[in-house]
Amino acid sequence: MIFLRKIVPGGADKSFGVYVAHLAGVPRPVVARAQEIMARLEVNNVNQNTIGQNILGAGHKKKNEQVDLMEYQKTEFVEEIRALDVMAMTPIDALNKLFLLKEKAMKL
Repeated sequence: MIFLRKIVPGGADKSFGVYVAHLAGVPRPVVARAQEIMARLEVNNVNQNTIGQNILGAGHKKKNEQVDLMEYQKTEFVEEIRALDVMAMTPIDALNKLFLLKEKAMKL
């Protein structure tokens, strides 16, 4: 077997991780934040020693806003249910929506 690439320690010049995350269905706010961070890192030509300062800004203290992916999906699910106008639905529409919500809940 002949390998055409060699993996070495350190950073890379391009990353497709954010694109793969988007394709995998990672929530939009998470992907948007990752793109923002990646753009800032690329513009500033950041090295490993200064990466934290460039992401958060020099001397900037930010509270931890990290959202667990599973919690985000549950919150999104609850918001979808909250947004339903059940009084405006026909009985068949309500049954169809209930079926879809049950399927979605089984995946959470």
